[in-house]
Amino acid sequence: MIKNLGQEEIVHRIKSLMTYNPISEPILNLKEVAVLAQLATVFVGGDTGPMHVAAAAGGTTVAMFTSTSPPTNALSSYAWKT
Repeated sequence: MIKNLGQEEIVHRIKSLMTYNPISEPILNLKEVAVLAQLATVFVGGDTGPMHVAAAAGGTTVAMFTSTSPPTNALSSYAWKT
């Protein structure tokens, strides 16, 4: 598991629910995330920077996406006109 500053509590809560103790890495820079993704069996993450780095590094990646607020996040129809 990798985390960012301020995510220690949620990582601890997730680990407490797991049936095994995952490797928990300290805060990593982007190069370290890329190397870890290349060495991992699979990288599982949300739509975040580390997920994109893992995919770009060629690691097997499973990305989770969620819906967002269309008024806030949707592209306008103009973006799709040619």
